[in-house]
Amino acid sequence: YQGATPIVAVDGTVAEEALLARLAEVTAGRQRIWHLTFDETPSDPHGLIAQHLRAQATLAEERKLDGMKVERFDLSPEARFAPAQPQAATHLRLGERIELHGYDWVQSELAADKPLKLRLYWRASGPIEADYTVFLHLIGPDGGVYGQRDAMPGGGDAATSHWAVGQTVLDEHEIALAPDAPAGEYTLSVGLYDWRTGERLPMFDEGGQQLPENRLVISGLDLKGAP
Repeated sequence: YQGATPIVAVDGTVAEEALLARLAEVTAGRQRIWHLTFDETPSDPHGLIAQHLRAQATLAEERKLDGMKVERFDLSPEARFAPAQPQAATHLRLGERIELHGYDWVQSELAADKPLKLRLYWRASGPIEADYTVFLHLIGPDGGVYGQRDAMPGGGDAATSHWAVGQTVLDEHEIALAPDAPAGEYTLSVGLYDWRTGERLPMFDEGGQQLPENRLVISGLDLKGAP
């Protein structure tokens, strides 16, 4: 290739912050980029480069050649390569190597005909060998459980043992409300457990204090009664 477009290397094995800073640098002022990957020299083993390009740009064309894939991305003026930031920060640690940085409400209105939708922001501070399950319990005003979801992150597509160190994992869940749920104030409990034993991962706050029942409790949910 002898064209005028510069060719630069982006290392997908570095920490997410460094990767995003590099992507911001090489895409600055550009409306279009080509992403080249090579089978013999994988530089994006965890798919972080591809993940962020697809989040901030539009895949316009893709070609597969002998030992190489070429993707053309169109960048919008609003493209911003920066770590994802939750609306509600938590800064919790689970076990030794998992962090829960916060959450967003995708759908926070509590109603019998629509599920709650919550996006969690996980991060691994080191390699994780086991696959843990996320639990979400919707607790009613009488202490009963009126909604529950137990699932691996990403519905199984983002198992904890596959997390790259330093990567922010966005994990969205839906929790349906039971038909017999009474009106009143609700809380949502969130945590992780080992599906093989049922044991919850210990959860610690920013000061190192262990949280009761090893769970994050989100309050402020209200289910109104019939008019």
